[in-house]
Amino acid sequence: MPLTLFFRVMLPVFLFFAALVGGLWLLSTGSPHRDQGRPLLSTEGQVSRASPVPSPVPIGDSIGSRTESKQAILYLGARETPTKLVPYPFTVEGNQGVKDLVDRVITALQGPFSDPKVLPTVPKGTRLLSMFQVRKRLIVNLSREFSQLHVGGTQSTILTLCSLANTLIDLGLGDEVQLLIQGREESAYLDHLDLSRPLTFRASVLMGRGTQSEFLDGARTEQSPRPSRSPRPAPSAAPGRPRKTAPVKPAPSRTAPPRPTKPPQPDPDAEEQD
Repeated sequence: MPLTLFFRVMLPVFLFFAALVGGLWLLSTGSPHRDQGRPLLSTEGQVSRASPVPSPVPIGDSIGSRTESKQAILYLGARETPTKLVPYPFTVEGNQGVKDLVDRVITALQGPFSDPKVLPTVPKGTRLLSMFQVRKRLIVNLSREFSQLHVGGTQSTILTLCSLANTLIDLGLGDEVQLLIQGREESAYLDHLDLSRPLTFRASVLMGRGTQSEFLDGARTEQSPRPSRSPRPAPSAAPGRPRKTAPVKPAPSRTAPPRPTKPPQPDPDAEEQD
């Protein structure tokens, strides 16, 4: 009887606490059927309030003004200094928009060039698949030839990435560039560099201190030699006080003194004959 009475008293208490905990959990998480069927993206392609990160906007011919020609700067490899890049002007004729401009620039980075002092930096056959923009970041989706046909090497890989990033940023399309290969973020590009992080403009890979016109006119860009240091002048004596000079002592002579000569001795045999 006492055990049965205990269960009769404690069972309602247990059910009450269970219902209270369940109600609080539903209030904190919300209804499980409230968000079913609601898309994360609206029909206009904008991100809903549930996600604060803006969606990438594809760049097509409708973005950017169409002009007959566009002046661009290609950052190419220097034949004399394989570890540096040099600016090279390039004119895009019949520009049909931003995507067409970037497509032609990427193709131009593959060469060939009439100037023997510059080298291509992008593997031949690399194609622009698509482009996106998130705030000031330009996302460029390239074909698999960008990684499969590269010559390899750490320094060559660095120049390829810096050449592409510097050229695209110089067009004024963004402050940083992120590269995709076949629509995927590569954690390692040719086992050397990480492509999951955006690239910025690198001025440290540019050659010399000369201007673009000096390089393009055929002048060889060289660093100016360091100025030679002139010897410091001796400190002058204060006016009105003659400078004390130490007397010069004559150097001691190193010649040995002459040895004394012995007087001649008489010959005893000559005295006996006399």
